[in-house]
Amino acid sequence: MDNLKKQLKEHFQSKALSEGQFQSLERIQEQKNWYYQFNFSMPMAASFIIIFIIGLTNFIGQSKTTLQLIAGEVIYNHKKNLPSEFLVDKMSDLNNRLIKLDFQIKDSPSLASHEVIGGRYCSIQGLNAAQIKIKKDKKVSTLYQSNFSAVDKKDLPFELIKDDVKVEIWIEDKILHAKATNIIQ
Repeated sequence: MDNLKKQLKEHFQSKALSEGQFQSLERIQEQKNWYYQFNFSMPMAASFIIIFIIGLTNFIGQSKTTLQLIAGEVIYNHKKNLPSEFLVDKMSDLNNRLIKLDFQIKDSPSLASHEVIGGRYCSIQGLNAAQIKIKKDKKVSTLYQSNFSAVDKKDLPFELIKDDVKVEIWIEDKILHAKATNIIQ
């Protein structure tokens, strides 16, 4: 048994690398590691940069301001053309009917030439709002009023035309007003 151990030991020692061979292999391994790190890390880094740039441009291109979101929601609701729940001819009468609102409907001086037709409850960005049908020169518009305060006032008044609907947004007496009117009627 001792003889077998001795022979095995000699056999494996004869197969061992010399110090020069070992150092040469280490140099090759270091070069391969650098090569593989470079070959794998550069494309990965480039891919990450490309994905980041695409994501950023999509985010910038698709991110909408609060006013744009409000305008889009107003256009959507206006185009549904839902009938008024309460047929009234004065804002004060509508105020007495829409009692679940957490604000008072305002009679806007900028809409003095408009006739009030009626109104209903609705929402803007998840908050209760009044949807008021108004008319001027036989052209019906939808006016929205809400206690929505999360808009940047420096961007007001705001106007957007989309899908043949013009939306005007402004704040008056701390109440957000958004008026939607069909361009072609």
